[in-house]
Amino acid sequence: MRVGVGAFHMPNHNLVCQMLFNIRFIPGAARSYGDQAEGIWALENRIGPSIAEMGSGSREDAMELHFDNQNSQRRVDIGTYISHFGLRLAHQ
Repeated sequence: MRVGVGAFHMPNHNLVCQMLFNIRFIPGAARSYGDQAEGIWALENRIGPSIAEMGSGSREDAMELHFDNQNSQRRVDIGTYISHFGLRLAHQ
């Protein structure tokens, strides 16, 4: 396993760092952009206005419910994706 810097952050690094750690040049890294955490927080920004005025306990509870819902939805979505992909493979 090698350490790499995601494409989103790459322009902030100097040329030597870009050449050594750009995930686009790491064999086996495929077409990942390497910044999945950034994408997750982009989705989480929607709840910011709703929880801004909450106390810390209520805010943590609301965030936990939101994250749990997102994880549950991913499980549903991946099941749908796998079943569709499996059916598509079976018909080939």
